[in-house]
Amino acid sequence: MLVMTYSDARAHFSDLLNRVKEEGAAIVRRADGSSFRIIVEEDSLCSPFEQIQPILPRLSCQEILDTVEAARQRADWS
Repeated sequence: MLVMTYSDARAHFSDLLNRVKEEGAAIVRRADGSSFRIIVEEDSLCSPFEQIQPILPRLSCQEILDTVEAARQRADWS
């Protein structure tokens, strides 16, 4: 696992995040001895659109076509 000082992490933050993405985690240590683990958040690995559950309509294909046709007529589209 990657271990970096706070100064190095701050100076190379983009590189740190790339390594964390590849390796899964890294530790950043401060001068006072405290340590912090940086991990990849699982949700961030996929597209936000993949998390949306589809809404399945309870309409038949013909009902959908009829609704579209009625909307076109109300809008006076020719």
